[in-house]
Amino acid sequence: MTFSFSHLTSALALAAGLAVAPMMANAADSEGIVVYNAQHETLTQAWADGFTKETGIKVTIRNGSDMQFANQIIQEG
Repeated sequence: MTFSFSHLTSALALAAGLAVAPMMANAADSEGIVVYNAQHETLTQAWADGFTKETGIKVTIRNGSDMQFANQIIQEG
């Protein structure tokens, strides 16, 4: 199995986001955190489930394409 650079980048971005989330636990509102995911839905869900189990913080995953998320970031500023 081979992974492309974009797969590695996505995985690292998710891991970084999950790593900082415990530090932001006080900032997380009752709705939890949102993870934007453009690849590997099953793996991302498994990571999110583990994070929620360990921290109690609900993770909402938004799946989409890189382009969808780029456009959303531009629109939201």
